[in-house]
Amino acid sequence: MPSCFICGRSRNAKTKSENITFHRFPSKSFILQKWHAFIIGNNLKLENIKKNSLICSCHFIPESFIVYNKHRMLQTHAVPTIVIKRVKHAKITFPELKQETIQPTSSISSTSQLQTKKILVK
Repeated sequence: MPSCFICGRSRNAKTKSENITFHRFPSKSFILQKWHAFIIGNNLKLENIKKNSLICSCHFIPESFIVYNKHRMLQTHAVPTIVIKRVKHAKITFPELKQETIQPTSSISSTSQLQTKKILVK
């Protein structure tokens, strides 16, 4: 079953009912570099990304999506900005901690630091 590379959320009946979608990494290199900067900035390793790795829609702001023929689609220039810290594979449910990263207006390098805004989700 596919799961999110960042938070481990699985594609199942619950995520479908919550309208959570899963998205592949972009093929355009300049957008892919921004996705990689987001991953590195959140202490994840690029070498763990596989060909079929996905990121769930919870990591994108609502403005990152468009609706086309009743389907919600990720815009081609969208970059993940929300980190969700959650306990993976727990038998009980824990609250999630969402952090929205604020991207600097200048070009993003893999060593740039990202500012975060914390939001507790219950």
